[in-house]
Amino acid sequence: MEWFQHENPIICNVNYPYSEKSKIYLNIVKDIRNSKVLRFSDDFHSKHLNTILTYCFLSYKCSRPVAIYLNGTKSLKSVLKALEDLKYIKFKSGYKIRNFYQLSKFRPTERLNSQFKNINIIPLKDILNVRIITKKRKSASGNNQTKEITILSSSTSDGKFISSYNTFIKNQNITCKFKEGDFKNNDHLYGFSGVFNLNSQIARIYSEQEKVGGRLYNQDFFCVQHLSKKLRKRIKINGEKTVELDFEGLHPSMLYHLASREVSGDPYNIFPQATDKNLRKCVKFSFNILINCSSDKEAIRALNKALFKEHPELGEVLKNHYKGVATVYKRCNTLLNDVKKYHSSIKSSFCSSAWKTLQFEDSELMLEILETLMEKEIVALPIHDSIIVQERHEQIAKNVMKSTYFSKFKKNINVKVS
Repeated sequence: MEWFQHENPIICNVNYPYSEKSKIYLNIVKDIRNSKVLRFSDDFHSKHLNTILTYCFLSYKCSRPVAIYLNGTKSLKSVLKALEDLKYIKFKSGYKIRNFYQLSKFRPTERLNSQFKNINIIPLKDILNVRIITKKRKSASGNNQTKEITILSSSTSDGKFISSYNTFIKNQNITCKFKEGDFKNNDHLYGFSGVFNLNSQIARIYSEQEKVGGRLYNQDFFCVQHLSKKLRKRIKINGEKTVELDFEGLHPSMLYHLASREVSGDPYNIFPQATDKNLRKCVKFSFNILINCSSDKEAIRALNKALFKEHPELGEVLKNHYKGVATVYKRCNTLLNDVKKYHSSIKSSFCSSAWKTLQFEDSELMLEILETLMEKEIVALPIHDSIIVQERHEQIAKNVMKSTYFSKFKKNINVKVS
């Protein structure tokens, strides 16, 4: 089967069910029960059917099969078998080679595809969890880290707001136009084209404990935060064009203002005489690494990875700037030292994992901004520390962002169109 040999299948995450039951889902459940191919149980089979239909929709839109790991998942296997018996999917089982299980694959048949033809997207997932803490702990072997999710009470102040925001945002029509070539081969949206609905519901996610991190995240295949800046420019809110507003140098400004100091100019433009504008990007990477790392050695390794492995074009920029510096290690170290020297008045924040405080503060700031705009009935989509609003609300949103920041830090900050 040619579809089974596809080199770039969509990888199925069986822990990613959709909470809403679509008309297609209800029709298929009815068909399963009438045909008696499976004694369908809402408790055991519902989430698996929702997951399979989600990936079948992706497969239909992308013309790619879905790869799935089936070892030990009886209820999932039984749903796939029922859908195969009813000719909703074509299925090819994986096989075992030296204790390694090859991924099984499936794709929707024309019977199921015909039900997808008249819709842009199946119902989007509700984000039911309001506040989450991600706790990191070592596994029994002492090597790898596992994540433990704790859902906190929705009776808290931020929990109440996020619940009301998600109810508000569900009633808005958020769309984006995708074109051929927008996504890379390994992206689950590779091959998509057309106008699609986006999920803009949010959850607040802490790292390790409360008041560490706490940023707002979308958690969906089709969500605003998963899109690149280029694609976010095509987002429409209720059919209207949008604009993305961003604080200028937010984290450097916050560090200065928390230390009761003033920011002088662009905090990332530490080489004003440089002719290559991409050098500013190198400085920005360096600054962010310095506030995210806990040691100089960790910072050098992180910068080396960022500039010379993940963004080699920026590594070339740094190489040209430090022509007299022989090695990659020394170039990274020199840049980090130049950033520290330029920002010497906040040097105590470097290599101190300052991100924990900064992300919590910027998330608190964003909650206040969203709440104020929602009271004005203005739809705002958060991208961590920036927001997307309809073009006609640009000035109001800018004023809200500036005034909210001033009320929190008693300092001014610029807001720009990203």
